[in-house]
Amino acid sequence: MTFPNNKVTDTFYYYGDLVVTTEVQSYDLTLTRAVAMFRLVLTDEEMPSNVAKMKFYYLGGSSTFSPKDGCGCVNSKQTEIRPVSDDGIYEIFTLPHTEDDVLTKLTVTALDQNDNIIKEKVFENVPVTRNQVTRYTGSFFGSGGSGGSSDGTIRLTADPDWDSVNGYTF
Repeated sequence: MTFPNNKVTDTFYYYGDLVVTTEVQSYDLTLTRAVAMFRLVLTDEEMPSNVAKMKFYYLGGSSTFSPKDGCGCVNSKQTEIRPVSDDGIYEIFTLPHTEDDVLTKLTVTALDQNDNIIKEKVFENVPVTRNQVTRYTGSFFGSGGSGGSSDGTIRLTADPDWDSVNGYTF
């Protein structure tokens, strides 16, 4: 199963056998979330006024899904463009190749209206787990924000429910 233009959204699936007969039947099927989410939370006090959008370019995930295996099955190059967010939160989705996988390279770029680069950060080996959120939190533009400048620590927490968070400070 492929997604048009490699644009993956929050996706659920069911894989199993159903026997169809001439008799009226009812089935209760439980869908499973197929994707992992990466959430970027900016703590900058304010976004530079010339930033018009944020670009996310990432390698290591997939935009092609195998319902039989419940995982991504093609190495994809995915690009997502997001408008400037008032709350500094940006979310993208990918289909991990295994239950626990990594985005080998995630480049986040702040662009102006003419697609000129204002600021860019590269994150490598970003862990992604199906049905979990990986959250990176920090100052993107270097203007502090909640908690001031980054102290370089990394914090990781996980919970099997969708509202779980893998938190990182950059």
